[in-house]
Amino acid sequence: MLDKDKIVVIDRDSSPERLVVSVMNISGGYLDTTDNPNVPLETFTVAQMNNGFIGYRHTSNETGHFTFTVKVSIG
Repeated sequence: MLDKDKIVVIDRDSSPERLVVSVMNISGGYLDTTDNPNVPLETFTVAQMNNGFIGYRHTSNETGHFTFTVKVSIG
């Protein structure tokens, strides 16, 4: 699970529901939601992440290795 203990996003002017995380350059797997597993995500909200709804699916033969880049915007 990705959550607020692993990735911290702070914007004092916007609620977590309005902050959208875009996922790019992912390797070794994909991110999905707990309510729609096995469907790769390109975006999710900080609120979804903070509430533990974002998971990671490992699809690589490499053990324990995955990378991705995130960009946060106001949605």
